[in-house]
Amino acid sequence: MAFQTLMQVWLSGYVRNFMPGATVTEILKTDYTKTNC
Repeated sequence: MAFQTLMQVWLSGYVRNFMPGATVTEILKTDYTKTNC
């Protein structure tokens, strides 16, 4: 649960700093794959 919250906070900050939000899925996909491999 804590990890998910951390992810969300990090993601929102990341997206806010770099992209509008259309790429959120891309970021999620890439990061999710990276974390799981």
